[in-house]
Amino acid sequence: MSVMPSTHTNRRLDTREIRSILVPTDFSDTANHAFIYAANLAWTLQARLVAMHAFYTSPVAEGVAPADFMEKIRQEKITEAQAKFDLYKADIQRLFGSELLVEYKIEPGDAIDHILTLSQNSPIDLIVMGTLGQESIAENILGSVTSRVIGRASCPVLAIPKGVRYQPIRHILFATNLEETDSVVVDQLLSYADLFGASISCVHVHTPDDSGSSVDLSILENLYSAEINAKKVSFEVVNDHDIVRGLHHYVVTHQVDLVTLLTHRNVHNPEAFQKGLTRAFSLETDVPLLAFHEDK
Repeated sequence: MSVMPSTHTNRRLDTREIRSILVPTDFSDTANHAFIYAANLAWTLQARLVAMHAFYTSPVAEGVAPADFMEKIRQEKITEAQAKFDLYKADIQRLFGSELLVEYKIEPGDAIDHILTLSQNSPIDLIVMGTLGQESIAENILGSVTSRVIGRASCPVLAIPKGVRYQPIRHILFATNLEETDSVVVDQLLSYADLFGASISCVHVHTPDDSGSSVDLSILENLYSAEINAKKVSFEVVNDHDIVRGLHHYVVTHQVDLVTLLTHRNVHNPEAFQKGLTRAFSLETDVPLLAFHEDK
């Protein structure tokens, strides 16, 4: 595998909410980097890591090609995936010895279907995936697998941009629209901040056509006054004509290590998410993006 493993930091022994992390892979360089990132995160959190590869056996419809031919292709795909997982295992052994528990799954069929099914039917607390970002024209036109999973998954999804290596998380940005549900996300992020010794910046981008928020900023400031005094949490308003541009500028100028968003998913029309802010940011960001979900 063409990825240089990163050096992990000393883990802490607090109780964690994240016990199992799913990292799908197509064995591309982007996916390989995401795997190494997920492995470091799993080690830090003392979580179980599940690596999954899904493959198509043939573009030919079932029943058209001879069964023995289809089975031969299936076995070849499995053998190829097993060989690439052996490289993953070697990296895990070199990084963590036998301390990190990793389960490897090889599944025939559609990757998105398997990711969603596994995350719904197994105790998966977080999905970690690579994303090509703004370099990929195809992703901007068609929508990446990662952004489609973000829009449909039942658990948080952490998108790792191409080439990003794992590093300790010191500064977390929460892109807030100042809504009532924001406190739920901040509460969850406080456990992340505790784990990594990080601070949280809750940033609202105010645009000229901003019709106003449902929650006054002072309400959140009063709710988290203790954390503000301890310099764990801050609430800020940034003025910009474009929300994504405003967030990007904040990320660059304030050395943000992790961006978090609350996605408002329409369960009756999940594909509508493709046009949303989270998809746009997941395609453009050069820092990891953590997406939480709220169903409408």
